[in-house]
Amino acid sequence: MTDTPIQWFFLFDWDGDGSFGYDESAYVIAPMTIDRGRQNEHAEMAAGKMCLTLRNNSGRFDPWDPAGPLYGKVVPRRGVMAAVAYPRQANRLANAGFEDAVDLNGWEMVIPPEGAAGVIDVDPHSGLRACMLVGEGSQTTTRVGQAFGVTPGCWYLSGFWARGDGVNSPRCFVWDVTNGAYVFGATETGNTSTGWRAYNFWWQAPAGCTSAGLWLMAPLASGGQARFDDAYVLGPIYPVFVGYLEDIQPTGKAGQRRVQVTAYDGLRALTDTEVDIPLLKGKRTDECVAAILDDAGWPAGLRALDVADDTHSYFWFGKAKALTGMQALAGSERGALFCNVGGAVRFIGRSGMVARPAAGSLDQANLVDMQINQPLDGLYNVIRVRANPITVSASGVLWKLADNNVALAPGESKVFWAEYRDPATNQACAADNVIAPVANTDYLANTAADMSGTDMTSAVTVAATAFCQAAKLQLTNTDTVKPLFVTLLQLRGQAIVQAPTEITAEDDASIGAYGRRELAVQCDWQQSLQVAQDQANFLLDFYKGPRKRILATAEMLLPDMVQYELMDRIRLTADYYGIAEEFRLGRVVIKASGQTMQVLTADLYLEPCDNERYWLVGVAGYSELANATRLGY
Repeated sequence: MTDTPIQWFFLFDWDGDGSFGYDESAYVIAPMTIDRGRQNEHAEMAAGKMCLTLRNNSGRFDPWDPAGPLYGKVVPRRGVMAAVAYPRQANRLANAGFEDAVDLNGWEMVIPPEGAAGVIDVDPHSGLRACMLVGEGSQTTTRVGQAFGVTPGCWYLSGFWARGDGVNSPRCFVWDVTNGAYVFGATETGNTSTGWRAYNFWWQAPAGCTSAGLWLMAPLASGGQARFDDAYVLGPIYPVFVGYLEDIQPTGKAGQRRVQVTAYDGLRALTDTEVDIPLLKGKRTDECVAAILDDAGWPAGLRALDVADDTHSYFWFGKAKALTGMQALAGSERGALFCNVGGAVRFIGRSGMVARPAAGSLDQANLVDMQINQPLDGLYNVIRVRANPITVSASGVLWKLADNNVALAPGESKVFWAEYRDPATNQACAADNVIAPVANTDYLANTAADMSGTDMTSAVTVAATAFCQAAKLQLTNTDTVKPLFVTLLQLRGQAIVQAPTEITAEDDASIGAYGRRELAVQCDWQQSLQVAQDQANFLLDFYKGPRKRILATAEMLLPDMVQYELMDRIRLTADYYGIAEEFRLGRVVIKASGQTMQVLTADLYLEPCDNERYWLVGVAGYSELANATRLGY
């Protein structure tokens, strides 16, 4: 309907291949809710959640009906993307369906000697014609592209219909014409079949980019064929959610059938993913987060990690949930970690939380409601920061087999897991420079358990695989005749021990005025006591007096209410209450209502944030000393 100013996009990845080839926007009805963020500035970010209602009178979305068109595909963990355009956007591509009588009119062509490109009238997706590309087997693959204007920082939705040749998959990329770089690198659509399938994706125009191009590519294989039709680029658009289905509930009776869909963003998947990170040395917080994402198999293209302030002399994370480790890292730096509206894991470091210009402004006159809270749980005059400085011991025995009666039959192998212990305190620890067991020093074997028999040490092999907090030891009796007993087995190395230390800061005047209000801050990976002290002092100075938390409700304030991201600074002006300062967006709840989802409201939860500007070494615009400069930590 072109008379509806708000244009919704709901794209589903029912095939589970990342193509998001199913546009189900026409089936989505109100109400719809998207909830992203955290409860307050001291809490961790929760996984973003979207609740949708889909029309289902045709049975399209029935998970259990074998006759349904999506049977077998309506399952948990399939991807979903939601975005809004305001006003409605027209296709930025000319001759997008290749229907022009002049072959590929409007499209730029790159055709190697052995390649081919043209328009055919055989079995198009729609209309009378489609584009066919033939590859020639090199990096200069046959391709056609079209450039268009963009606005730096804005998001765009692109897509097309494509089919392979039965073996090879069509490909595409988005090129930053202005800066001469990829925005969206060469990617296979995943459809090798000869049947038409849609491929949809969105991307953000880089800084300084005013012109971009969508390129459609033949397969890399020599002679590989791909067909394309009905390409489009729409934008600017405003992504509001990317996530994965968790629950699909059919409801209602004939004529009023519905499906209730619940989806969560990528934080939910990372909550369930176990990782095992080896010992890392001298890595920044963002590098440690990247290591966790690598081990979790999280795509490199779905990361937006700031360069962090803190460097960790040692970091390890053994067999635990990925999100737990990343949130501990972000919290120790007083940063933030969440999934952004584009579906990427976003990490903002300490400086990034401070050195951020306001992303926009809100005025009370443009809001339908505003609730100003001055809660007691936002006032703290005793700050306790718990840090974990690291100590590294001299090489010693990290683990020793307690049982000297371990028997190995001829040719037998046994596996032991050695969990490291600090020799001084016997507490569990990590370890560095773990020494592979040495015969006669770290292990002994004998034909008798009391060592009164024949020495069999030379018949034993020990294969050691060291991890951050334990080692796998595989013992093998290589003798083909004699059994033996392992009478000594130990592992040596340097114990790495965290020494939990609490740093405190108090304000007597505030305690006298408001009573004792304590805030405990757990910084598992803050290894500098000086930074911990600076953090305690900073928090005390900021929270020793009352602070405002504001719930601002906007209705049809577009595009403002959908263009802000979590942790953005927003300047709020409310003359009635004497407010003219910046707040940080900690949580946003978007709701769509009305028969065509044309009524859009947003609850913006604004957290207090420091309005001072600090001197931050090496950060442009924040590293110049002046009369009013304050040093940040």
